[in-house]
Amino acid sequence: MSCSRDLGDSLGFTRSSAVQPSLFRVGMDRDVSASNETQTITTNIGTTLPTCGNFVTDHTTSAPRHKPIIRKHEKLRQKRIVRKGGGLNITAANVDHQNRQFLADFFTTLVDLKWRWNIMIFSTSFLLSWAIFAVIWYLICYAHGDYLASSRSNATWIPCVRGQHSFASAFLFSLETQHTIGYGSRYITEECPGAILTLIVQSITGVLIQCLCVGIVFSKVSRPKKRAQTLVFSRTAVVCMRDGYLCLLFRVGNMRRSQILGTHVSALVIKKKVTTELEVIPFHRYDVDVESDSVFMIWPVTICHCIDSNSPFYEMTAEDFITEKFELVSILEGSIESTGMTTQARSSYLNGEITWGHRFQRLVTFQRQTGLYRIDFSRFHNTFSVDTPRCSARHLDDLRKQASAHAPSVVSSTPDTGDDFQVARGATIDLCGENKTEEENKVVLIN
Repeated sequence: MSCSRDLGDSLGFTRSSAVQPSLFRVGMDRDVSASNETQTITTNIGTTLPTCGNFVTDHTTSAPRHKPIIRKHEKLRQKRIVRKGGGLNITAANVDHQNRQFLADFFTTLVDLKWRWNIMIFSTSFLLSWAIFAVIWYLICYAHGDYLASSRSNATWIPCVRGQHSFASAFLFSLETQHTIGYGSRYITEECPGAILTLIVQSITGVLIQCLCVGIVFSKVSRPKKRAQTLVFSRTAVVCMRDGYLCLLFRVGNMRRSQILGTHVSALVIKKKVTTELEVIPFHRYDVDVESDSVFMIWPVTICHCIDSNSPFYEMTAEDFITEKFELVSILEGSIESTGMTTQARSSYLNGEITWGHRFQRLVTFQRQTGLYRIDFSRFHNTFSVDTPRCSARHLDDLRKQASAHAPSVVSSTPDTGDDFQVARGATIDLCGENKTEEENKVVLIN
């Protein structure tokens, strides 16, 4: 067979001699119109795109089921702004009056601290309050003369605090007073007005310390950050053809039965930009439009970004996704169904974490025995390879425009679609012009 491979080389299809020739899948059902020397692609505007070549890829599952082992020093070399778990890889330095500003908002500072520091602060605050009021109780009784031997031997002597004979007993009385234990062996009398005032102050102080500790513990336990840990993102993103266009896909899932209400998904790209004035912006933000920002997450959802003229990936080829330095940040926001609080989950993908020419495996299956839909999270990160051109989306659009311009006589009466080029339903490609059966031409898409 004699067929030129010029267009195939320009598109950059992956070729393989280890597998049988297959069709180039463009996202729709296809019709074959082939001859011994040339083949054509039927489009939705009635034009035909000449092509030929034997361009195939291996469709075996390639993503590992288990997370690869990454050593600590390898993690340190990865320059990312948002960690895979959602944490920010950012630290502040040389902030004027930083400690003073943190103390001004001490409650938020305590909530943000780790548990070990909170426990230490709680324990220290209780011990200090007990010790300080123990000293006050001891001084009150000492000034009143309750520790004198003559006072103890006098049966008619009325002390400020009965049952208090030393600093140890004063400390125990302070502890019992602050927590209203009331064993009954030590109690205050009406002999000393200072002791009555101290009792009032210590009771109020103890209530305030307990309220502060309870509020901090409740805030740390119930804060939405913990709920975000049960929202998972796929370890890698993929680029493949969908409905005739190059699309970038990543997956997000909820591991709990309780739903996230009003879920919104957004994405952005952080990369270097050089302006017309030669100003270098090392961390410029590019907004990335997703297919649907409002998501109903009853099961894991694949988020799609169409690489069009407004996309920051519009002029990037498969090789550019490996060589260029950028970071794709994905953000999910919503309200927790059980508490109503707003939560946010984040993840990011570096250039080496985006796989070209892959799709995600299907997770949801229907169980006839139970009548339930089963979600297999063991396949959540798995992908499989598909036929995908390795050129940029801009190059694909240029080829489509050239193809439509070279065949004006076969333009159909369908409405004008402008610069958008889509493959019509029923359009197919036979890349080598060989006579294949229906089963050989059938391509099954998963997810």
